[in-house]
Amino acid sequence: MHRTPGILVLAVLLGFGCKLGPDYQRPEVEVPEAWRWKTAEPRDDVPREGWWRVFGDPQLDELQVKAETGNLELKAAWARVDQARATARISKADWFPTLNGSAAWTRFRTSGNAPSPVGFPLPSFTLGQFQTPLDLSYEVDLWGRVSRSFEGARNLAIGAEAARQSVLLALQSDVALEYFTVQSLDREIVLLERTVSIRREALDIFRQRLQAGMLTDFEVQRGQVEVSSAEADLEALKRVRAQSFNRLAILCGRPPSAFEATITTNAPTLPQVAADVPSRLLERRPDVAEAERTLAAKMSQIGVARAAFFPALRLTASGGLLSGELSDLFLWESRTWSFGPSLSLPIFAGGRNRADLERAKAGYEEAVADYRQSILVAFGEVENALAALQFLGRETEARREAAVAATVAARQSFSRYQAGAVSFLEVVDSEQARLGSLLAQERVMREQQLATVRLLKALGGGWTE
Repeated sequence: MHRTPGILVLAVLLGFGCKLGPDYQRPEVEVPEAWRWKTAEPRDDVPREGWWRVFGDPQLDELQVKAETGNLELKAAWARVDQARATARISKADWFPTLNGSAAWTRFRTSGNAPSPVGFPLPSFTLGQFQTPLDLSYEVDLWGRVSRSFEGARNLAIGAEAARQSVLLALQSDVALEYFTVQSLDREIVLLERTVSIRREALDIFRQRLQAGMLTDFEVQRGQVEVSSAEADLEALKRVRAQSFNRLAILCGRPPSAFEATITTNAPTLPQVAADVPSRLLERRPDVAEAERTLAAKMSQIGVARAAFFPALRLTASGGLLSGELSDLFLWESRTWSFGPSLSLPIFAGGRNRADLERAKAGYEEAVADYRQSILVAFGEVENALAALQFLGRETEARREAAVAATVAARQSFSRYQAGAVSFLEVVDSEQARLGSLLAQERVMREQQLATVRLLKALGGGWTE
């Protein structure tokens, strides 16, 4: 019965340890008044798979699968997630006692001149000793150091998963951007090839008229400049197309020389995204979630640093078998044991603990700024994409009207040429103007496609909800 108070005290220490340091609370964030905003709650676990399917392109679907299975940066992100999870499990292990076992044999000789407690020297002797100790150690989490450490490690592990989702979202959007770029460049190449062909026809006409004495060499040289410039533009466009295709291969984890992909020249259907987007969609963004998890982990580190100012209680015990003869090692009389709690109190550390606490607080303030910056960047990216779509939509409509008008003018010019009212040069000029309008229209449409992809990425991968 005399052991009961000690057992009760131990139970209280084990079961009611307190946590030092502030509990995590999400900081306030300044947001635009025009947004339907509420307190940010990371929802990066909301499924966002297949957001690119709104474009209705099977070839893009195939490339996304290739990228997700072959991209090396994504594999590295998976490895970082595994590391963070393992680190969290290491911190969680501090909640449990540590038990180590060993087996040893020692042969030793004592000194005949060693100090003797009995008043006369003891003779030297040689002994052998067998032992199989078990050592147990446990730190009582009085001030929440272990709990705060695991809390921080767990948040970092969740943040690592959010970082992987961020890498995946960036990868998917980059694949879509490069794919649409290659598509558009292929359509531009077709138009430029037609432009080169028309300018060559015009140059042939100039040369014929030069031989007939109807033109000077100046007009011929000017026509040659137009042909050479168009050919240079075509080669430059092919170079840009090759570089974009090579980037697409690297995104899919393949060397460009061994990469094959079917890319159609059909223009995809652009989804309509309303400008009045609820701000809760930004909670899907994995980068915002990662910043928030990191912030929570930094808060936990303040509690760990505070716990260093207080005593640490550690329970240690050992037990095992000890014998001079191997045959007697496993007898009941060979058992040994010891038990002893220890309490360590930091008295003087040269300001180490204070500096560590200040470092933890500064790390938290840094994380707060990073979190607010991630929210600000998220709003900025969405606003930029929405603005781009708004103005590009108007520009696309204007370019489309210009292309239609240029097409009508080219047809009229050809009809007048057939009626003998104008020369073929007017037909060539009208056709060049038409192709120039189509090229401008194609480039604006490409920017519209890319802006749509960037908006979907800025919204965390879709907005269907």
